[in-house]
Amino acid sequence: MSKSNSQQSTPPLTRVVTDRNFAAEVIVAELPVVLEMWAPWCEACKQYSSVLEEVVGGFAGEIVLARANLDDCPSLLKRLGISMIPTAILFVSGREKSRIQGVHSAGDLTAFIKSVVEGYGATE
Repeated sequence: MSKSNSQQSTPPLTRVVTDRNFAAEVIVAELPVVLEMWAPWCEACKQYSSVLEEVVGGFAGEIVLARANLDDCPSLLKRLGISMIPTAILFVSGREKSRIQGVHSAGDLTAFIKSVVEGYGATE
């Protein structure tokens, strides 16, 4: 089964973000959102996506994973000042709280998310 360029392997609870729906999917989201910035030609992004998906899955019901294919989102690329991919940006109440660039271990990603989400009050 082939995948379109605008979607990577997307689990059912993952949101696909575009220039048009960024505000609806990220800014006004009720839960914190981890926005993954990726591109289909980026080999590091392919490796990173599965690790990020696994880590975010550990916070089920507390955060949402959203993905933006930068080839399809030129305005978002500029708006968020993306200079490197993969990049994960954590938004809480519509505001960027933290970002992490490059490929990181599951432990690093868990710590990145937990530090922000705990401050939000979504974890125990």
